[in-house]
Amino acid sequence: MDAGGGGRSREELDNPFGGVVNEHHYIVPYDTKQQLWHILNKLKLHNDCAANPGQCPVEYARYSDHEPYTPLEPGEELVDAELVTYRERWPPYLTPALGPALSRGVTFRNAGGHRNTYAFLQWHLLTALPNVYMEGFPAITVYQCDAYTTDQIATRKVVPPDRIRGEPFDEFDATPVTYKTRKTHANPAFAELMADLAEGESRAKRMRLNPHVPPYEAEVRASLRPWPTTVGCISPAPDPQVDPEGQVP
Repeated sequence: MDAGGGGRSREELDNPFGGVVNEHHYIVPYDTKQQLWHILNKLKLHNDCAANPGQCPVEYARYSDHEPYTPLEPGEELVDAELVTYRERWPPYLTPALGPALSRGVTFRNAGGHRNTYAFLQWHLLTALPNVYMEGFPAITVYQCDAYTTDQIATRKVVPPDRIRGEPFDEFDATPVTYKTRKTHANPAFAELMADLAEGESRAKRMRLNPHVPPYEAEVRASLRPWPTTVGCISPAPDPQVDPEGQVP
């Protein structure tokens, strides 16, 4: 089960005529109330942007200097959010590389724009919660809530619709277009933590015992113009009022 697709191509997910039901169900895992607060905020941000087409700040994002920028745009409105727990005999996935691996989850759905929804939420969740790792992978991201995961859900608690409902903006947001690059590098504290492993001691076990020490640290660089990339990028129209190398505070 892959983050953002469950093994299916992005084209399949967005194609209502390709044998895939157009309505799509998602799950974002979490452990703590603080994490849940951030997740619900990002679902609301998605819906605010969906409710105000053309009025949200325009952002282009990438995950390294070697990738092209892609626009962060919402899909259709996210609805029916629920807080879920799992059956006692079914532990979550052992690693976030396979599926939701934390103890709880938030489920929700929408009726279209799935590719945009995955890209939008993945970026904003990683930005809001950059240090939540498990088995060396970011643990809070968006997954497809497939039939297998749904079958393991034991309890559901409805999130009040107003908590994530998009609201119309009173005024147009004139924030300039921004180009953002998220870069990760090794965390020196993690290297120190692993430096004295005893013979036969598992790195994975020590990581599980020290979840507060992520293996990587992340930073987001923002600019009013796209930085160079080795595979091409989107070039905006010239704006003589903005420094081409201008940095966003």
